[in-house]
Amino acid sequence: MAKWSNIPQITYSSSDIKLRLLNSSETKLDALLRKRWERAKSLKIFRYALNIQATKVLPGKYGFFAQLNEERGSLRRKPQEIRDINAPFNPMLFNFTRLKEEEILFTMNLEGEAGGVSNYVAINDSPIDYGHCLLLPALEKCHPQVISEDGLSFAINFLLLSGSLDLRIGFNGLCAFASVNHLHYHAYYLSNRMLLERIEVHHLKGPCYELTDYPGEGFAFQLSNQDVDSLVRNVFTLTSYLQEKGIAHNLYITRGSEFQNENKHDSSADGSNIVRVYVWARKPSYGAKEVKSFYPALCELFGHFPLTIRSEGVAAYDNITEEFISSVLYDICHEVFLSIRDEVAKLYN
Repeated sequence: MAKWSNIPQITYSSSDIKLRLLNSSETKLDALLRKRWERAKSLKIFRYALNIQATKVLPGKYGFFAQLNEERGSLRRKPQEIRDINAPFNPMLFNFTRLKEEEILFTMNLEGEAGGVSNYVAINDSPIDYGHCLLLPALEKCHPQVISEDGLSFAINFLLLSGSLDLRIGFNGLCAFASVNHLHYHAYYLSNRMLLERIEVHHLKGPCYELTDYPGEGFAFQLSNQDVDSLVRNVFTLTSYLQEKGIAHNLYITRGSEFQNENKHDSSADGSNIVRVYVWARKPSYGAKEVKSFYPALCELFGHFPLTIRSEGVAAYDNITEEFISSVLYDICHEVFLSIRDEVAKLYN
């Protein structure tokens, strides 16, 4: 079991949570994350120095954002082979208890939280953007890569403790391009403003909305008040259903405009009113993902495309188009979305 010493700790309370941001401003979480992430970089703990060679917004209606990071394709850790959405945690395989102490950034606990269970934050040693880290809920309990209420609450609170509009958090489920079967979320700063911060969603049932004016159809929830517990329960109702049915899924958390905001199509509109949570049910992917291939996971479903090849093939940075991306997202989401849409609505009767 992991034993680390001299790890900084953040203890937070509900008063530290910031739902609405008038503008980006660094909080103690942002400051510590930046300081510890830069320290890891100076110690050369990452597999490569983050070097995004090029970026562009693709022409078209969806504003897909592409980045070129060729070293990620050749230097990142080989992903595990995953063939079962309900695969148990396997201590014989790589897991986050094996991290070196210098890879751990800090721990986080809610003030007054009992039980002595810590949530860890560690570097992602193959970063896709600035500050890319792993949120590791109750790391030493060795949970498999399955969404839990406690873990989801930690991830949402992490976003709310940041003062940056750019912080994003996501989850790749098993058979949905998770690379390690040990519970973790990805968090990173993405400064580009994205369509899914403000896109129109349509009411399905109760607190659940549907994202249909987008190639990757899925489900959406919002946090428009301080009731994180209710949001967690609502999202967990869906993800536990998907887990029980053996349906692969991804999740993404971002700040954005309220679902009913009349200015949601205006790219200049305030995007800080609420927290949006998207859940995509999708076709499964079995085995180990090829690190140089195009695989739509949490970033891609959100419209962010970290690419590792410059010019070879239709998914290369120089050649990629909105038409190609749209066809891929539609293919992995549409059929599954339609097959469960009515059942999902019944979950919220």
